[in-house]
Amino acid sequence: LPPVATASALLPRKAVVAGGASSCGIAQGAVCWGNGELTLSAVEGTAGLTEISVGRGHACGLLAGGRAVCWGDNKAGQLGDGSVKPSTTAVAVLGDLSFTAISAGSNHTCGLAGGKVWCWGKGGEGQLGNGSHSDQKKPVAVKGGRSFVAISSGGSHSCAVAADGKAFCWGDGFSGQLGFGGQEQQAEPIDVSGGLKFSRIAAGGLHSCGLTTAGKAWCWGSNEHGQVGDGSKSDRASPQAVSTTQTFTEIVAGQGFSCGLAEGGGAFCWGANRAGQLGAGSKLDRTKPVPVGAGGFTSISAGDGHACGMAGGIGLCWGRNDKGQLGDGSTAQRGAPAPVKGE
Repeated sequence: LPPVATASALLPRKAVVAGGASSCGIAQGAVCWGNGELTLSAVEGTAGLTEISVGRGHACGLLAGGRAVCWGDNKAGQLGDGSVKPSTTAVAVLGDLSFTAISAGSNHTCGLAGGKVWCWGKGGEGQLGNGSHSDQKKPVAVKGGRSFVAISSGGSHSCAVAADGKAFCWGDGFSGQLGFGGQEQQAEPIDVSGGLKFSRIAAGGLHSCGLTTAGKAWCWGSNEHGQVGDGSKSDRASPQAVSTTQTFTEIVAGQGFSCGLAEGGGAFCWGANRAGQLGAGSKLDRTKPVPVGAGGFTSISAGDGHACGMAGGIGLCWGRNDKGQLGDGSTAQRGAPAPVKGE
């Protein structure tokens, strides 16, 4: 890695994103920590990064002009460079595509280019949406011919919002995370039931959430920890209204928990909380949203057992920290947001 003058030069100033057991942020380029690494490490080949997404063992980002790059694990081709070789440096995703959004799932990745969704990596559960169950080492177009405006990759499924506000999901549906009322796998996009119009979508481990155009949160799928947010712990195969009066501007779904960014900068989370990933100062699961113990957030993200966000230009993380994924230089769990230090 190239030398840096001070540790503070690596601190994320533009974004911080949680995923799996690691996190990444944007300084001058990408910096990542976790998975056993307690200090921040610069990622070669990411100078000028404008967007970043972190999966379970890999991460991807967008450079100026929409060029996509990925790094990390690559056993299923989730880096999109035509190989299955892992890479500690960023490699270019194949194809002459200009992406406007990118989302890294557990072992697959999807991106939005020209209104179409393209996916690559593990495809065994149909999560690539191209009608097959085969892994793909470079981007393949999701079937259906629709125009999409938002995309999210989850554990073994993916979801997207079409230009008309309709939501579609595909891949593993065993826990109802596809939202069409059934539990079967779908290798092509299927309508999320309920006739709701969404602006944002989030695919988690075994559940999904979306924001309507009015900023109201709805979730569906596995609900053993209360991650659907409707006050119950029963799985839901179709969208359920999250039990809150809050209006949200962003929503994210992790492994067994969900979070939303409310108007005004307040953050709220619900679901699994064994590691304090709800940021509410306790370790009790919550079936309805509870406020995160900090305010002024401009972004929020969720990993397997931790969450991160930006507030006042500072990266904050909380929850599970056994792999150093909070970036505070320790492996101690945090039940409330703590600044990323990397030292």
